[in-house]
Amino acid sequence: MLDITEKAQEMLNQYLSQGEDADLAVRIEIVGRGAKGFNYDLQLVPLGEAKEGDFQTEANG
Repeated sequence: MLDITEKAQEMLNQYLSQGEDADLAVRIEIVGRGAKGFNYDLQLVPLGEAKEGDFQTEANG
């Protein structure tokens, strides 16, 4: 489960507004694990370009 705080939602919206395409999604991917937890990668991807194994959800618009 992934909980997104209000501040994180604001940051994601800011991140999404940087893209040229209005129909974008944020892909959050675990790319490794360190001593203090997981390492993540955030990517802007066009909606509809899901990869096999992606889980899609919508939160707060």
